[in-house]
Amino acid sequence: PGDGSDVSILLNLSGPPPPDVSTNPAWQAWNKALNVKLNFQFYAFADLAPKFGTLIASNDLPDIISTLTRQDIPLTPELFDAKAADLTPYVSGDAIKDYPNLAALPTRAWKGMVFNNKIYGVPIPTPYSEFFWWPLIHQELLDAQNIQQPKTTDDYKKMMVALTKPQQNVFGVITQGGYQYSYDVNTGNGWYPAMFGAPNLWSVDSSGKFSHQWETDNYKQALAYAVDLYKAGIFHPDSASFNVITASQAFQGRKGAFVDTGLSPAFWDIRGTPAVGLNPPNNINLLTPPAAPGFKPQYFTGRPAFGIAFFKKAPDARIKLLLRVLDYIAAPFGSEEYLLINYGVKDRDWQFDAKGNPVTTKDAQTDFGGVASFLATLTGRYQVLFSGADPDFAKRIQGYEKILAPISVEDPTIGLFSATQASKGVQLIQKFGDGITDIVAGRRPLSDLGGLVSDWRSGGGDQSKTEYQQAYAASK
Repeated sequence: PGDGSDVSILLNLSGPPPPDVSTNPAWQAWNKALNVKLNFQFYAFADLAPKFGTLIASNDLPDIISTLTRQDIPLTPELFDAKAADLTPYVSGDAIKDYPNLAALPTRAWKGMVFNNKIYGVPIPTPYSEFFWWPLIHQELLDAQNIQQPKTTDDYKKMMVALTKPQQNVFGVITQGGYQYSYDVNTGNGWYPAMFGAPNLWSVDSSGKFSHQWETDNYKQALAYAVDLYKAGIFHPDSASFNVITASQAFQGRKGAFVDTGLSPAFWDIRGTPAVGLNPPNNINLLTPPAAPGFKPQYFTGRPAFGIAFFKKAPDARIKLLLRVLDYIAAPFGSEEYLLINYGVKDRDWQFDAKGNPVTTKDAQTDFGGVASFLATLTGRYQVLFSGADPDFAKRIQGYEKILAPISVEDPTIGLFSATQASKGVQLIQKFGDGITDIVAGRRPLSDLGGLVSDWRSGGGDQSKTEYQQAYAASK
């Protein structure tokens, strides 16, 4: 796909940086296969927002900028118009046929790349498309007490109380801390609002009028329910300090019976399930979402794209070259290109096991700076369920998806843009979420919800609503 030229890339890493290309056989093999010289500017996951801001302010952009689509990353039409290449002529309509692997990325993920009716990036889809959040339960704990999966919120509370055994350091629920989660009652995953019929962040009626989850009586009921659960002692006492990784690790170690996590379910199959020393061993299962009386079960879909790769402005031939590079990286499952990009050099970084599955070696951890190929994170690919460590993985996860898909609820703002949400969203959500956390934990009364909603509306919530309504009307 390349022409022998250098291609500079900004890329975030979840682990330590890999060895330089001069001592990295995988990186060397990628350069040869792509016929380019990949030059990476690596930055740590924790440094994402400040690094991105510094880069944009410098005007010295690399060819490809890869970043997460997150509230604290100002991905605005003004930024893209000024700094980025408009990819619309290259990837819209029949033009995308020149890049078949990119064409295979989910349509839902591409919607998140549209700003002012222009396509400004290639999506990095979430690993399982709309199935971002996974409500997982230790089935072995249910089986030990002959507890059935709950159908109602009353069942759910009774189950969690029964599973909470502080003397054994086991609690009903493990949750992530922080304002975006607030004991799973805020926008992070909305686990409890979904039980009470609340919308997935926003709803829109037939006239095009938008309403936010926080403004509904459904949300107030969900918050009161979470307060009641906290009083019942079912939350792990360290929940407020957990992040997604540490919460999942605590769940894997059976410190709690349930977690609603955004971490890929492959975590439970590839990273040591069953956990060493647990008796009986882990048996991780999906918890089918229950509902409050009078409501139907709901599952809130997650964000459409985990990240975006956009290009700095460049001549036509250069844009096409960069798209060919990404198209190669997005090679389909099982192909030689896929194995090279995702696993590295055969017989050094990976080998086939007795059943024909690629298995990584210790050299791969050295070459990649961790346990996964950093180049593979630059874009997504057509999604396939696979685990070389667990032959039942694909069937089980597909079974989970068949349960969740019929009850899934989408956020109608996907593909729409609000300048106010982009500029003030983090501050507004943080203030609201901190208040909700205090209410759940009993440090503030439930009656404070009204004031928090009013502050959100006057601080920018109403303006965000107006902008979404205008964008929605313009898209029709």
